[in-house]
Amino acid sequence: IVDGADLEDMSSGELAQTARRAHAFSRVSPAQKLQIVRSLQEAGVTVAMVGDGVNDGPALKAADVGVAIGQQQSMNAAREIADVIIHTGGIGGLATAVETGRTTHRNIRKTIRYLVSTNLSEVLLVLAGTSVGIGAPLSPMQLLWINLISDVLPGIGLAMEAPEPDILRQAPKEDHTAILRRGEIGRLAAQSAIISGGAMAVSLLGATRYGLDSPITRTMTFESLVIAQLLHAITSRSDRHSIFDRNPRPPNRALSLIIGGSMAVQAGFLLIPFFRRLLGIAPITGTDAIITLAGGTLPFLAMEWMKSRRDTADGELVWTRAKEQTNLPAPV
Repeated sequence: IVDGADLEDMSSGELAQTARRAHAFSRVSPAQKLQIVRSLQEAGVTVAMVGDGVNDGPALKAADVGVAIGQQQSMNAAREIADVIIHTGGIGGLATAVETGRTTHRNIRKTIRYLVSTNLSEVLLVLAGTSVGIGAPLSPMQLLWINLISDVLPGIGLAMEAPEPDILRQAPKEDHTAILRRGEIGRLAAQSAIISGGAMAVSLLGATRYGLDSPITRTMTFESLVIAQLLHAITSRSDRHSIFDRNPRPPNRALSLIIGGSMAVQAGFLLIPFFRRLLGIAPITGTDAIITLAGGTLPFLAMEWMKSRRDTADGELVWTRAKEQTNLPAPV
């Protein structure tokens, strides 16, 4: 415990070292609170400052995250400056605020990454079909349907994802972290290539059985791509947890209903003449259905297996490991 009187004769370097070692500060002035915050920031630490009065204003404003607690009239100045306001009057709500913020940020990233990878898989499939001389494997109406169903609806389900069990143990992100980082773009491109590769294989097999321009070939390609994209939403739920884990994540009920309902609609369209004409599809045999399902599920299983082989996601360290390396207390 460091007393405010001990800080008066310290240089900025001494104050930074003391702040890193101290567990608590007592009887510090508003100016000293500001000095503590800035010294920790100069040492590369992300600082959260908790305050409830006018005297905490400078430190709240300088901190990376300013937290105001309470609803008293005397803390109006602190509430105007703070980044987070806790109305319950206790610091226990801060954990809920952090969990909610991290979950929202991660769900936005999951949705965007899913949309990027699925849309890119459609582009790659069309380019691959054109480059090998079989033309576009899908019709414009089929591509439009894919963008309406297998892109938009699973994205909504991912946005409703519950917090990950260890989300508060993960190291905090830097404030300049982009939604899509450079390393992730390469991984999304690889996932898109796997999805389009499965659909392209189905298209080639269908072409050998029925010809390039056969409605059955297009149907098999169309259905396999939709299945692969719907299942990819499950892969997009987490970078670290796989279906092959011993303790997989609890299911996302909304996402499960969306995937199951979309697959049922896809299968139903094969039975309704109006939708067969609209989408340019045709009934398929049992053998064709097995090939289609394989082209849609094997990419999903491959990506889940590769994910299970990684120790961490994006090189992240859980918060407990980061804390062991820094051992930084929160200034009081």
